[in-house]
Amino acid sequence: MKEETATNQIYQKLSNSINSKGYGSMIVCGGRSPVNLFNKLSHLELRWEKIKIVLVDDRLVDSESEDSNESLLHKHLLCNNAIDAEYISLKNEASKVLSIADKFDIAILGFGNDGHFASLFPDYINEDKYFSEKAEPNILKTKKMGSPNVERVTMNLSMILRTDQTYLLASTQEKMDILDSAKTNASLPLFYLINNKNIVFDIVTS
Repeated sequence: MKEETATNQIYQKLSNSINSKGYGSMIVCGGRSPVNLFNKLSHLELRWEKIKIVLVDDRLVDSESEDSNESLLHKHLLCNNAIDAEYISLKNEASKVLSIADKFDIAILGFGNDGHFASLFPDYINEDKYFSEKAEPNILKTKKMGSPNVERVTMNLSMILRTDQTYLLASTQEKMDILDSAKTNASLPLFYLINNKNIVFDIVTS
């Protein structure tokens, strides 16, 4: 689907959640992939003060660093109309994140060429606390990995799966090819997300 369609759906879902339970919640990735969608979302006329936003992962660097997902989030999503949203830090407010982890409304996820999403890299596929859907939902630390090569914190798969609607960002043919491969290739972390019976997802192309 197009970004405009995803934006409209996210607006409706968050509005409905605010009306039904008093708040909406959204877990989001960092990186370049979500920037255009973030910019669109930030201009929506929503009751942003009732929306909780959490990163699915972040690098353990200074929050002002250009390598920080938190920094990117403030530049592209937590601005314009969305400046009033409640941002909950994965790095510094883990207990608060866990307190709302029963069910998130929306997840916006990109993925890497190795099929990783959040900071769930191939190295951890065989570790249940990271990749088992039966694991306790948790926020975990990783070793130095990825680019840049730094330690990270990440939601585990079990926590990410507690989402009503997930949007996977695949704006290039290369990304679509990775997504296609992940349908059957169990060496790609993405395999364990898109083949899980509990996930409802759409692909956002541009």
